[in-house]
Amino acid sequence: MAKCPKCGEEIDHLHYYAYELQKADFYVFDEDTEYSDWDNLCDVKGEPDYDCPECGETLFHSEEEAEKFLRGQ
Repeated sequence: MAKCPKCGEEIDHLHYYAYELQKADFYVFDEDTEYSDWDNLCDVKGEPDYDCPECGETLFHSEEEAEKFLRGQ
């Protein structure tokens, strides 16, 4: 099992965060509103964050690095 370099806790997964540009159709009906046809257009931030689930610190910005860490490489 991997050990977080920030807090020292043993972890078996990371939290993944990414900021994406989304598109949807927005409708207004009498007193209700509705979004439909959601679509993710692109990654706005450029790089995702892979964070420790125990301390919340960002450990990696690439899937390749995160995978190597969890595999113990």
